[in-house]
Amino acid sequence: MKLKGFLYWTPRIISILLTLLFYTFVLDTFSDQFNISSFLMSLVPGTIMFLTLLLSWKWENFGLLFLFYGLGYLGLALSRGFNWITILIFSVPLVFVGILFTFSFLKSDKKERAR
Repeated sequence: MKLKGFLYWTPRIISILLTLLFYTFVLDTFSDQFNISSFLMSLVPGTIMFLTLLLSWKWENFGLLFLFYGLGYLGLALSRGFNWITILIFSVPLVFVGILFTFSFLKSDKKERAR
């Protein structure tokens, strides 16, 4: 029972924290010269994360999208030569959450009810 609780709550808590991290980038747009287009562009990653979190909360198989986001960011960051700490902050938690959601889906009873 403890493993199911861990697999249920850990990816959700980490993805909430990651979503909040992505939404903090919106604060960067509030400067002396406010630009609405940069404000809206800053909202896109956080909104994608938030929508994925909502879908994953109900249907855990959507949590696999976090894995793809993490691997996609990893590929983008490595091809552009980003700093390794940036890769660790963004890519590794996304991959970890995607893996946890996948294991949670495989361990849950919802998988049996879907058949």
